[in-house]
Amino acid sequence: MQKVLGVLLLISGLIATEIHAQALVTAQIATQREVFSGFTRARTLLTLSAEASGRVEEINADVGDRIDAKLPLVCLDDTFIKLDLRANRTETQRLEIDVRHYRKQVKRFSQLLKQKSSSESQLDDAQRNLDSARSQIASLKVQNEKLREKKSATA
Repeated sequence: MQKVLGVLLLISGLIATEIHAQALVTAQIATQREVFSGFTRARTLLTLSAEASGRVEEINADVGDRIDAKLPLVCLDDTFIKLDLRANRTETQRLEIDVRHYRKQVKRFSQLLKQKSSSESQLDDAQRNLDSARSQIASLKVQNEKLREKKSATA
């Protein structure tokens, strides 16, 4: 009987303690605010390189902006490329005039050679000049394509 009475006292004491504890203590969320200052470092570094060199005319992004892969990050000044294209066009026109002149000379020296009024070396010189001018025009066309490609890379 003493054991039962001891157990009953123990149980009633626990119940009373739990009821008393609930009345005295209520849990609240603890908040704490802290301010830190410092610097951050990027996890990875990205090295940028340009396809063409030149003076930057326009920047299309700012620090922290997301960059669209389809849009250029910067636009370069294409003034010198435009001047080179114009010089190329002028030189091509000059050489086309030379080709017309050398073609006439070849025709003329061919007729004179048939009449034995000209030497074969004069005809050879005229033909060489004609071939040289045509070759230079072909070279200028390649240079023109390169300049156009370079100009498209600056935009």
